[in-house]
Amino acid sequence: MNEQALGAGPVVLLLGAGKGTRFNAAGTKLLAPLRGRPLLAHVVTHVRVTGLPMRLVLDSTAPQPLVDLADQLTREGEIVQNPLAARGIGTSIAAGMHATKQATGWLVLPADMPNIGSDVITLVAQALEDPRIMSARPVYRGTPGYPLGFSRRCNIDWNTSLIAMGLTLLKAKAAGRALFVETPGVVQDVDQPSDLAALEGPDDTTRNSYPEESTWHTGSPSLPGAR
Repeated sequence: MNEQALGAGPVVLLLGAGKGTRFNAAGTKLLAPLRGRPLLAHVVTHVRVTGLPMRLVLDSTAPQPLVDLADQLTREGEIVQNPLAARGIGTSIAAGMHATKQATGWLVLPADMPNIGSDVITLVAQALEDPRIMSARPVYRGTPGYPLGFSRRCNIDWNTSLIAMGLTLLKAKAAGRALFVETPGVVQDVDQPSDLAALEGPDDTTRNSYPEESTWHTGSPSLPGAR
């Protein structure tokens, strides 16, 4: 999957393979308009600002309107098809990682979280540069959020089963680093139409919502579980 174009830094894996049936039966949640643009477009824009490489993971049976939008928003080689999407989010993470085996790390980011700004994505990417850190994620007022970062130092066995690979990542996450932030976007996803309505209004993800740099701090080695 065009690994030569990965560039520096971890790869952002945008997970867009979910059916989204709690939002609508058509499976087109990522096309829903938010502040004048499709939901997916907001997330892609924030990733682009970071300059990090990106892969968008889609169900191989995704609705054609979603495929068309993805084609508009991505570059050649950035879409990863997941034929096992019905088996859960773990298969999408695995598909994205297998398509980018040479990456220095991975930032797992659900594609339905439009208020995660580029500064948060960069923060997690920078945390993975620390050789002591295998995994890192932002935490907002006690709630773990996204993106969830994994370093290549997790020592993934690419020839193992999906279950074994998942256990490796769970182990890394359990010993990961919590990055305390004051931006609620890291925990705001769109599950139902009411969630989308609640996010309407000015896009404030570009403002500095962190404490001053001198007070940035990382948590204990223990990291809460994924949502």
